[in-house]
Amino acid sequence: MSDRKKIEWLLGELPVLKEKGILSGENADALNKYYQSIMPPKANFQQLVIMFFGILSAALIGAGIILIIACNWDDIPRHIRAGMAFIPLLLAAGFGGYTLRRGKGAAWQESAAILTALSSAAAIALISQTYQLGGTLKDFLFVWMLLFFLLIYIFNSAGTFLIYAVALTVWNFNRWDMFSTHVSRSDTYFFALFIALPLWWLIVNFRKAPYGLKSSLFCWVITIFTLLNSIHAMAGYNDLQIKLYWALILAVLFLAGALRRSGGAGFWGNPLLPSGAVGITIYSAIASFSDFWNYHPSYYSSADNIMYKEYYGWVVIGIIGAAWLLLLVKRWNNEVELIPALLPLLVLIPVLIFPAAGGYVFDLYLLLAGIVFMRYGFKKYELFKINAGMFLLSLLLFLRFVDSGLDILLRGCLFILLGVMFLVVNIIASKKFKKAEKERKEAGI
Repeated sequence: MSDRKKIEWLLGELPVLKEKGILSGENADALNKYYQSIMPPKANFQQLVIMFFGILSAALIGAGIILIIACNWDDIPRHIRAGMAFIPLLLAAGFGGYTLRRGKGAAWQESAAILTALSSAAAIALISQTYQLGGTLKDFLFVWMLLFFLLIYIFNSAGTFLIYAVALTVWNFNRWDMFSTHVSRSDTYFFALFIALPLWWLIVNFRKAPYGLKSSLFCWVITIFTLLNSIHAMAGYNDLQIKLYWALILAVLFLAGALRRSGGAGFWGNPLLPSGAVGITIYSAIASFSDFWNYHPSYYSSADNIMYKEYYGWVVIGIIGAAWLLLLVKRWNNEVELIPALLPLLVLIPVLIFPAAGGYVFDLYLLLAGIVFMRYGFKKYELFKINAGMFLLSLLLFLRFVDSGLDILLRGCLFILLGVMFLVVNIIASKKFKKAEKERKEAGI
């Protein structure tokens, strides 16, 4: 139990339990001491506001300095321009040094880190323009990220990490042409730039306050970053690798979100779970069509590139697969989480045995998932789980009826029946749950 509201509620109940003699004074004091020690710190919204405007101020000051220097830039001699290109960076470095030396707060550190990062970008751009060095956007971003990633560690800066994630995503989208059959070997750089550089900082901050506001922000960044970059991450790989990659990524997001929720994370602080659940549902719906299992040739530019991509693709899938297995072991006992988490295994079954049966496998998967969710919802008195199960069953019926080419009148009748089913089941379940709740209260449970 790591959620602050739950712990506060429990601490409020301890005096009552002590007064009624349910807990001894010694036990109540021990529980109070323990839960006070693990209670997450209360969100300081005033500090967050100050930090936000500190970041905004740094960005505006950096942009203003750049614009002032840019005024009549072409009329200034080249050697003077080269020197002036470093002025914003030197000022930002001086401000950063002052901030660290004086031990200033988070708002100062965020401002210093972002100002230094933007100033380094300006210095690279101005030097490149002054000496006509050329290059592309991806070249600029690559050099810039290598220069400023240490600021994330030096200033413990969440804002700089966010800039880094955006820059890495833009670089990833610009490093290859989606209309070209050639695939760059810069995949290694992409994973190294994130895994080998800021990932350790991210892990350390998660361990410090896994359910705080900063960790919730990181979860949003990770979710968006992962989904966006996955669009390009497996480009040019063979058909099986792409299917497995997406199945593993969605399952890992779902399991990580489930693990985070079990620790007390709220809905808005845990985008991993809904994004994984929605992604698995969409994936399963698409996989229920036979066309999904038709072989699509890979797009390679050379035989050498084929070997490289095949090997590299399996390495990436192996790393993500190891994370999936680790999370699966942690959440193995929860049946309602186990069904969605088995998606990668279900992808392998048709591929290894009989690809033509893939659509039928996922029809059964959606059917089983719907039944399990409804059964779990009735067992645990959770309307959301019941409706989730009905949605999966309805989705399966809808997909198969759409695929069957039935008359539009029959489809209309089907929609009416599905709507009536949702309404009736919700009414029955609500009455049953109210009756059960009343019986529990009367029994003093």
